[in-house]
Amino acid sequence: MYRHTSRKDGIEPISDKRFRELIAPLEKQGISIQRGDGHVEEHLKAMDAEAATFGKELIWFRKDVSLSGVLEELYHIEQNKRGLNDDVKSDLRTILNEIDAKKHLLEIAKSYQIPRLETELTKRQLKWYQEMLENYGKGGNFNV
Repeated sequence: MYRHTSRKDGIEPISDKRFRELIAPLEKQGISIQRGDGHVEEHLKAMDAEAATFGKELIWFRKDVSLSGVLEELYHIEQNKRGLNDDVKSDLRTILNEIDAKKHLLEIAKSYQIPRLETELTKRQLKWYQEMLENYGKGGNFNV
């Protein structure tokens, strides 16, 4: 799972200090966190993503990842650990987990002081995934 974004959207990167604070608990759990090295940057840029979660033990972040990008991937790791929607096809699982993650971000936006532009992006992404869910199974290409 990954968070799409474009740096042309005016969203500011998370500070290094805040990033370290947020990922520290996961690193203590043995989760591998990689940020901003050449391979990670190239791969995420090709995906048009600022971050990606792989299974239960690996998260990649671009160097300029946003606060909401970090929070979302931390949530995706928790979804994966819980096996959320593991009983459905992978494309449907992705849609359902993305909807759940976007709703989670909107719920915690105030307490984590997520900037307004990031919250607006999350709302647009939530709507997009909800539309995908509505159209799921109607023969569309769900390459999320």
